[in-house]
Amino acid sequence: MTTLAPEAADRLFSHLFTTLTDAKAPRLWSFVVTIFGDLAQRDDARISGALLGTLVGRIGAKPEALRVALHRLRKEGWIESHKTGRASAHGLTAWGRQQAAMASTVIYGSAPPEQQAWLILHNPADRARQPNPADHPLTNTASISLVQPTAPHAEAALSLPLTPSVGVPTWVQNQMCTDELLHACQDLEYRLTQVAAAKALLGQIPALERMVLRVLVVHSWRRVILKAPALPVYLLPSRWRGEACAALVRELLGEMPPMSLEHLAAETGTKSAVQHA
Repeated sequence: MTTLAPEAADRLFSHLFTTLTDAKAPRLWSFVVTIFGDLAQRDDARISGALLGTLVGRIGAKPEALRVALHRLRKEGWIESHKTGRASAHGLTAWGRQQAAMASTVIYGSAPPEQQAWLILHNPADRARQPNPADHPLTNTASISLVQPTAPHAEAALSLPLTPSVGVPTWVQNQMCTDELLHACQDLEYRLTQVAAAKALLGQIPALERMVLRVLVVHSWRRVILKAPALPVYLLPSRWRGEACAALVRELLGEMPPMSLEHLAAETGTKSAVQHA
């Protein structure tokens, strides 16, 4: 495989890092969660402290910042750490793997199918009504649901079917996403497009930089798509660019497939510290 000269590879990494982040490193604890979710979600996966430090060091994080981030993630139940002599290794907890698996279905999955939905109009006099957490609220008395209400809820509300062939009111679509989320998605599409312009060179940079860029792409997409409602596209505003972003993410991840921890550790000279449960 052709590889770029070290100086060229470093310039390309710096350019793409700046493109994705405006040269501002992401919050470290959140970035570490993305590393585990993308590269170490297996039950027996452990990332050595040395390898983890090398990964986050490439985005400018200092060892003391990593220690603070790991302490927070242990405290919140995301990861567990093990020491063998002076070496440490870290892995997701059972709860952490469960959270990562649920997020992965959204991050790496396709958009929800164009299934039928319902506009639910609730009785405004029913002040004791408990909102259904699966519904997407529009107003205090109206919501969108992907499941038609059944008794006894059906008697207390009017449900109107919505399909791709039925014109969904613009005001309904606009209620599904905030302007902030729409702008973030549009901005991400622009950034991913710039990265995709260099996709032919991604396989020519060292493994460490390639995997850091991969995680940065996943992390950038994760911060947008996990805030979006899990609804068919026809229910979302016309300005929503989620499908375009998802296609770009798939394209880029295809150019930077995940590496095994053993291979990545060997490539970065930290092989002896990688462990499995």
